[in-house]
Amino acid sequence: MQHTMFVKPVLEKTFPAWSRIDLVNLCIAFLDKISYLHSLNIIVGDINPLNVLVSDQSNNLWIVDTDSFQIEGFPCPVGTVNYTAPEIQGINYTEFMRTLDHELFAVATMLFMILHPGKPPYAQQGGGDPADNIKKQNFSYPYGKDVSGKAPEGPWQNIWANLPGKIKEAFWNTFKNNQRIDVADWKKLLKLYRSEILKGWHSNEIFPTTFKIVDPIEVVCGNCSEKVIASEKRYQRMISEGKPYYCGKCMANIRLQILARKAREANQSVKSGRANSTRQPHNTQPPYSTRKPYHQQGSQGSKSLVGGIFDAIFNLFR
Repeated sequence: MQHTMFVKPVLEKTFPAWSRIDLVNLCIAFLDKISYLHSLNIIVGDINPLNVLVSDQSNNLWIVDTDSFQIEGFPCPVGTVNYTAPEIQGINYTEFMRTLDHELFAVATMLFMILHPGKPPYAQQGGGDPADNIKKQNFSYPYGKDVSGKAPEGPWQNIWANLPGKIKEAFWNTFKNNQRIDVADWKKLLKLYRSEILKGWHSNEIFPTTFKIVDPIEVVCGNCSEKVIASEKRYQRMISEGKPYYCGKCMANIRLQILARKAREANQSVKSGRANSTRQPHNTQPPYSTRKPYHQQGSQGSKSLVGGIFDAIFNLFR
């Protein structure tokens, strides 16, 4: 799973015919395997995408590297930070027995990273140490009135916005309130999600280009001429204002062009500042001992701007 699904271009190349329903099917298939193992009093322990094999058939998968399963009194001696519950972060895996509650945290993490292909639930703007974010339960995705503003930019916000409310609530309870969801309950939620996608209630795109649309209508993009689903209310408002409607992909390209232009302008400003400084008489420059450290000099603000712009461009594609 790690090498075929968890990078957007690789996922689209490996499984070009897949849609969001395939991701939901994969989640349910994963839960079926976990449920069976739990019925035998076996805890997987080291749940992670390197230990899961997938194929074109999204309704099946295989869990491998089974010699690390926790069976009876034999602990699972290994683990992966992103899938390790807050209360056992930093503890030597060989020194304790995992509980079903620990496993449910890892299960929820796997489901989140399948539905948000490759993005860990505690990833956020500004980064931070993954283990520390998990211990502090710094879950950044918004739910209800809880809005941190630190959710990763790019497609991840659109994916989250298009999830059903009950799925978001289950993730939020797990990662923010430390209230784990049972495997059987996850299966019910995901089967309901699948049926609602088939009814057209939710986007079937793996990477939705917009937030959730509650009044969908098919329109033609005023830029690329492709037929897309848009909000009827927003579309009618733009038409009444004499503005063309652009699809999400075209809007992303336009934003990218604006960011690139600003980067060029900022770069030119830096170069211009350097050129002007070389024209100053030599004796106007303060002695070396009295100059400000480089990171405090005026040109640094421009360099920070350039870095910020390139960070923003990078976020559009990661």
